[in-house]
Amino acid sequence: MKMLNLHSGFVWQEQSDTGLAGGLHVQFRRKVQLLGLRRDLGLDVSKGEGGPSVCLFSLAFHDPSWRELMKKLFAVVAMLAACVAVQADDKGLAVGEGAAPFYVTDVTGPKAGEKLCYRCLYGSKPTVSVFARKMTPEVAALTKGIDGVVAANASKKMAAFVVLMTDKPEESEAALKTVAKDQGIKHTPLTTFDGVAGPEEYKLAADSEVTVVMWVGGKVATSKSYKAGELTADAVAASVKDTAKILN
Repeated sequence: MKMLNLHSGFVWQEQSDTGLAGGLHVQFRRKVQLLGLRRDLGLDVSKGEGGPSVCLFSLAFHDPSWRELMKKLFAVVAMLAACVAVQADDKGLAVGEGAAPFYVTDVTGPKAGEKLCYRCLYGSKPTVSVFARKMTPEVAALTKGIDGVVAANASKKMAAFVVLMTDKPEESEAALKTVAKDQGIKHTPLTTFDGVAGPEEYKLAADSEVTVVMWVGGKVATSKSYKAGELTADAVAASVKDTAKILN
């Protein structure tokens, strides 16, 4: 048994026991005094010979106010952990990752009016997918540029499609049809996805306005995100040039 004074107002007493036939057993029992209130802290670790480890942890608060405080503390920790996890994943697909299938509603393509999976339909073809949260003049210019590359590489079976991510897909269809007509887009279907977050598997950054993902053989060759204002004329030209990465 030993007593440790960690800091003012905090004292714990600890006792331990080890020993288990054919394995290991470690047991800790602590009496904690914090700000004048006693707490029970327990930890048991057992491991049989060749068997799995078992760990039991207990922390008892006998004062109701402390129980409520700890509930709130654990809730905050859980939310922070979830936030960190989201931020870690919220970076888009990396080169070499697989492009997962997802469904869109075709607005201007050969399957207009139908819900389908262009990722599935195009299979292993070299493909460009433009994910946009707004159909801006810059996105229209990018689509036109990529559409020209698709037309010039029909022998390589290149494909492309645009995905407008919106909470009101039906209301966006007229604008997409206008863009396709005005820009003369003939080889790149403009589609809608129900929800501004986009397909979950693509981990599209929440602060990006446009993300261009290119893959071949189902594996991502390049992925580039643009925040509001970043898709300049130079960025459009660079993105169109990047198509060479899935055509060589």
